[in-house]
Amino acid sequence: MTASSPRRTLPVRGWFALAALTTFAMIVIGVLASVVLFGVADLSSQDRVASAEGLLRDGTDRWRDAAWREVTAARLAADDVSFALFEDGEEIYRSDSSGEASTADVWRPDGGDGILRFVEIEGSSPRLTAEIYTPLGGDDPVPGIFRATLAIGGVAAIVSLIFGRLFLRPLRALRQAARQVTDGDLSVRLPSSRITEVDEVTTAFDAMTVELNRSLEQQAEVEQERRMFIAAIAHDLRTPLFSLRGYLEGLETGVADTEEKRSRYLSIASEKAKSLELLVADLFDFTRLEYLDQSLHRTQLDLAELLTGVVDGLQPQAVAAGLILELQARDGSCPIHADREQLARAVTNLIDNALRYTPQGGHVVVTCGTTAGRAWFTVTDTGPGIDPTDLPHLFRPLYRGDRTRGAATGGAGLGLAIAQRILVAHDGTLEAANSPTGGAAFTATLP
Repeated sequence: MTASSPRRTLPVRGWFALAALTTFAMIVIGVLASVVLFGVADLSSQDRVASAEGLLRDGTDRWRDAAWREVTAARLAADDVSFALFEDGEEIYRSDSSGEASTADVWRPDGGDGILRFVEIEGSSPRLTAEIYTPLGGDDPVPGIFRATLAIGGVAAIVSLIFGRLFLRPLRALRQAARQVTDGDLSVRLPSSRITEVDEVTTAFDAMTVELNRSLEQQAEVEQERRMFIAAIAHDLRTPLFSLRGYLEGLETGVADTEEKRSRYLSIASEKAKSLELLVADLFDFTRLEYLDQSLHRTQLDLAELLTGVVDGLQPQAVAAGLILELQARDGSCPIHADREQLARAVTNLIDNALRYTPQGGHVVVTCGTTAGRAWFTVTDTGPGIDPTDLPHLFRPLYRGDRTRGAATGGAGLGLAIAQRILVAHDGTLEAANSPTGGAAFTATLP
């Protein structure tokens, strides 16, 4: 599917200017058309008068001939021309446009405007003169003012129609869409407009509805994740609590009737209490990370020195598990600006995760260095590695790649999620992969 070309638009001022120019051009065209039409009419009237004058001049010797006058009057009447003949100022004949003779004192056959020409035959004796009259272009059924009003009204109607389609239709659609959004319907889509400002508003409105839809979908996903989170936490808390209660009841009811049984029951109850404490601590830390970016206390520190302290603190746990834990600081010093306590917690979670999944006699190595202005550290182990299907979900809260993990490993499945959130809050990254030599490898970067 090819992308459609962007729609060309004009700002409101441009459309008003275009409307003004269109109105002016239509009025000018109307005026020119009137001038041309009336000019032709005037020229036709002048021609008729000139033709009548020539006919009268050619027949001066027959002005007293009644037959000639009747024929001439009928001929000129066909051209809507009237005339009167005079000898020494005395009228001898008068016709009207119907071709009939008239002796009316007021001579305007059509009662309107026209061309009246006085003709004098030079050198005639007695002195011969004539009056010739013809109306301008004939009868006009539409008065000029009414015609002009119709023209202006037509222009106004056309301009109103254009602006109605350009302005009012998208604005009505925007109003209707706003009402739909108010009612909870976010599937609205507005038509595009050729007006820049209106098109920008409709584009922004469409973007708003898309973001609202995305927000609602994310909210639904968060709500679903929250429910699953609460259900998983309740399950993980109930398991050690159930075991703890069982062993305590065994002690209370006397089931453990020997010193050896009582000692074993107390040891198991203590172990379940520690597991329960670990679950609650993880849950508390995870919920507190929602506001981590507002509570970081960054200071200048050395990443290599921080890793050394964490590794030294976890050596007893590694020795108890029969593992080798070592630090390899390649650059000797890795200066960073970070929250020491939070970053130490992230590193502890990663190393603790490696120690849990590395079999006895295995090796866990922590390495750090700097590359391209960023500090980095990795935690690798010689464990079974990570199933490729688990890699995309490894940092999800409560996700456990090892389905058999339970009381033997403990934890609520929040350690890796907490570590990633801490590093992201420091503008860093955390990625998981399988090392070429086998086992898991977690790589973190920091600015």
